[in-house]
Amino acid sequence: MLIYCTYCSAEKHPSKKPIAAIDLYKSTRIREVYQMASKANLPFFVFSGKHGLIASHQPVAWYDHLLQKEASSAHAEFLAKQIQSFNISAIHFFSNFPENDPHLHTYIDCITTACKSCNIPIQVSIQAFKD
Repeated sequence: MLIYCTYCSAEKHPSKKPIAAIDLYKSTRIREVYQMASKANLPFFVFSGKHGLIASHQPVAWYDHLLQKEASSAHAEFLAKQIQSFNISAIHFFSNFPENDPHLHTYIDCITTACKSCNIPIQVSIQAFKD
């Protein structure tokens, strides 16, 4: 199964109980990619530096975690297991320009490594999103 995916956001809904991932993250980028996935009739996932791949309607509790470069390798192994368990065959990953946020390199490298490990294709689309 091909999925559309983008990384999480620091700004989140302040809910004290778990809510759907699509409602947790306050991000126009996430909303835009979700709408693109819906239009293409494809599943949408958020790539969290803490939880890995989160399906759009999966409940998630508020958290604050930025994926650090030194944790990227271990997180890629975790992502690879998720890719296999979700039966994902290809990922279209959407990102803002890494030059504007150096942390994005870590997220892109991590998910790319996981895809290589699973021997599945990944297409990374870099574009100017509002956040």
